[in-house]
Amino acid sequence: MDSSGPRPKLVFAGDSVTAGRKSFFSKNVHSYCNVIEKKIPRQWDAINRGKAGNRVGDLSDRWQSDVISLQPRLVSVNIGVNDSWKRPRQNFVTPHSEFRVRYTNLLLEAKAIQGMDVILCEPFMLPLNDQLECMREDLQEKISIIHELANQFNLIVVPFDDELRKEAKVKGERIIAKDGIHPTSFGAQLMGKIWLSCCSHLLLDE
Repeated sequence: MDSSGPRPKLVFAGDSVTAGRKSFFSKNVHSYCNVIEKKIPRQWDAINRGKAGNRVGDLSDRWQSDVISLQPRLVSVNIGVNDSWKRPRQNFVTPHSEFRVRYTNLLLEAKAIQGMDVILCEPFMLPLNDQLECMREDLQEKISIIHELANQFNLIVVPFDDELRKEAKVKGERIIAKDGIHPTSFGAQLMGKIWLSCCSHLLLDE
């Protein structure tokens, strides 16, 4: 890579899991993106564009301004858990057909830009209670859609959900995500490790 040229950008797009959350006991932000940023080659700029509460429709609305306009070399997308959100007397679930269409459109826009690659991440959920257990079936279908899109567009999928659920059986769910959704410091470290094991080779091409 020509050191005098622009630095390649890695953009993380997603919801609060990507944006990260501050620890109750410190100012540290628990985000797998921070873990990855510390491990990637120095010539890369890592940019976090996670936004709390986002669903695929929200990400679609800001896709051009927050992601495409940055002209990234790589975009890592982690979206979907809020699309499965259910509460008593409230249902914010995005229909599977809409989820597929909106996600597909994001990928079409990105793939139309020469030199831009996309990484898809499984959204994850650890069913700590009845509410999360109720959401689990819907999220599983959305994860399946993400894998289908990865096959369609020949993209890498980072298996956050699969790997974190395996680890939860050994270490316990709350050590990974106390609320089943937002990773602890340990959970963020683990997510970073999973991401790097799947994607670090893409950062060596520059």
